[in-house]
Amino acid sequence: MKKAQLEIMGLAIVVILISLIILFVVRYVVLKEPKEIRKDYTDFDISYSFVNTLMNTNVPDCYDLTFTELFKDCESALIVNCGGMNSCEYLNSILPYILTQTLGVQNINYEFLAYRNNDESDTIIPPIIRGGCTESRTSAPQPISIGGRIIMLNLYVC
Repeated sequence: MKKAQLEIMGLAIVVILISLIILFVVRYVVLKEPKEIRKDYTDFDISYSFVNTLMNTNVPDCYDLTFTELFKDCESALIVNCGGMNSCEYLNSILPYILTQTLGVQNINYEFLAYRNNDESDTIIPPIIRGGCTESRTSAPQPISIGGRIIMLNLYVC
């Protein structure tokens, strides 16, 4: 009887050790936080993809022009009429909605800026902010060229 009891105790110890190993693997490998580099890359990818997609999206309310063309018009001529609004007014009304429906529903904080000549204080439209960036922020600015001038579209992901 003693030999059987020792074998069962040995088996119990082996099961406990295997359970502890599995617990550590789950805790430190499967459930670990994403590395900061990976998070920065993901934020960069979100910023780049959003702005790039936005720039190439057609706007049915504005004669099927792209957002790039609306930003150009807002910066220079204000010729385009979008449902009774000029291009700047339309951008001011539609961009917060688009950002809220894409990034806001995912609880992603952001700051969207459209500015002239690499000067973030010289904005074309008011900044659109959700949550504000209190810590680090990642962005992928996209330029739009108008003659000799440049408009920068920048989405900071926080």
